Parts: sequence; C-alpha cells; structure tokens
Amino acid sequence: WRVDAIVFLCVLITISHAFQKDSAHLCLVITISVCALVVEQLSIQLGSTHCHEDALLMITPCSSVNSVLFYIPWIYSSVIFAERWQTRTGCEKYITAARVGAFNLVFGVGYEMLGPSMKWWKYNPNDVAGSFRDRIFGFPVVAFHFHSAFGAAFYLAMHFAQFRISSSPSFSLKSSLLTIMLTMPIALAMNVPVVLLQAIGVSQYAAVPVVIASLFFLPQILVPAYTTHRADTSLVVMCALWHIFMITAPTWAPASSPVPHDCWLLVCCLALWCLSFHLTQTPTLKANCLKCS
Repeated sequence: WRVDAIVFLCVLITISHAFQKDSAHLCLVITISVCALVVEQLSIQLGSTHCHEDALLMITPCSSVNSVLFYIPWIYSSVIFAERWQTRTGCEKYITAARVGAFNLVFGVGYEMLGPSMKWWKYNPNDVAGSFRDRIFGFPVVAFHFHSAFGAAFYLAMHFAQFRISSSPSFSLKSSLLTIMLTMPIALAMNVPVVLLQAIGVSQYAAVPVVIASLFFLPQILVPAYTTHRADTSLVVMCALWHIFMITAPTWAPASSPVPHDCWLLVCCLALWCLSFHLTQTPTLKANCLKCS
C-alpha cells in the first residue's frame, strides 16, 4: 500500500500542475497515461518481462494500477524540467530529448533497483530475447538503458508528432496518437547500439553505461545550455517526496530479502543527483551572459 500511496500522491501533484498550466499540459498527462498502459501490457502480456505483486488496484494479473500511473509523474516531470533548458544550436530538440532521457534515468532507476528486493515485482528469471542476460541487484542491467531511452523516445515522438507544450502549444488527438505510436519504435531503435556492442562480445555491464553516457549525457556536456526559469516548486516537491520515499523504503524491506547496502547507497546518490538537477534551474548571471553572448 505504501507504493500505491506515494504514486497516487505524485500523480495528484502532477495533475494539479497540469491544471494550473493549460489544456496542452492536461493532454500530455492523458497521452502519457495511455502510452504507459500500452507499454506495460505489451511488456507483461507479450514480452513476459516482469510481474507486479498484488497492489490495492490491479489492471490484469501481474499489472498493477500504480505501475501504470507511475509513468505520469515520471515522464511529465522529465519533459517539463528538460524543456526549461535552452541551447544556441540547431539541434535543440535532440539535445532536449537527451536531457529528458537523463532526467528519466535519475528519477526512475531507484524505483527499478529496489523493486525486486522490496518484492514490488519480480523479473522473468529467464533471459528474455537476450536482454536479461546480465543483472545487478536482481534486475536486468538493460533496464538502466530503458529508463533513458523511453524518456528520450517519448520526447522525440512528441517532436515528430508536432505535440508542443512550451511557448506555442500545439496538440490534437492526431498528435497525441502519433506520440503514443512512435514512442516504442524510437525507444527500440535506441537499443541498437547496445545490441551491436553485445554482438562484438561486449557485456551489458559495459555496453549499457557506454551507450547511456554517449546518447544522453555527452550531448549535454558538449552543447552548453542555459535557463532563465525558476524552479517549479510543485514538481520539485513531488520529486523530493518520491526520492525521500525511495531512500527510506529499504527500512521496511522484507527480512527475508534485505536491500543490499551498495544498492541503497546508489539509490541515495541518484536521488540527490536528480534533486540537484531540478534545484539548479534558477536564473543565474552565467545563464544571462550565455544568452546575450
């Protein structure tokens, strides 16, 4: 019930934020919800990748309502925060997509790492299509890449579908449906570098970090970005509540399956990293100088 409670709370904060903005933001929440439902059902029913433990509300066996609703604050906050940063290049949308992928990783991967130990869900013990070969803390290493790739893919799908929520909002049923339809194909395409590295004998333990760094973090290092937007209080609070929950969750882990200390430490580090991303989104002299230069 604790996971249900924190997910529902984060969803309420996210929806409240969308209501305070405009219809484009509300449409974004709905689009994320439908996309999440499709992805979760495809993964569970067709891919047999994982199975969620029984929650307060279940959609189907192995698919809990909280696992689908989690996507709403996860993707929404990543998109909103990433769009606040700007670059002076012609490939801004692609840099922003990389930033969404980075936010997605640091926001959601703590939840991913704690899941097996906390008995929130269990992964298929078998190797699924060569993707579950290497694991850490009980979950597939490739799950790290999925978190980044899914966020970046969703944002790129929005871009290709002309679904905009920033200065000139533009959305429609067509753009929403296109975003949903394009997200998974783009995410799967982003997995090709990992597959190619595996094909030449590189383990997932090495391939996944290299691809994540190259696709989602290196572009942000190479292309300077600036922001003149103040931190969005409600979303920062939502992220803080989420990470506080993840940091404290191991204290009530099942005695038969305690959370490894190094896993807990990594969750704490990622939580602090994510919050630092959000809290640095305030006007600075450097940002103003970059904008005027």
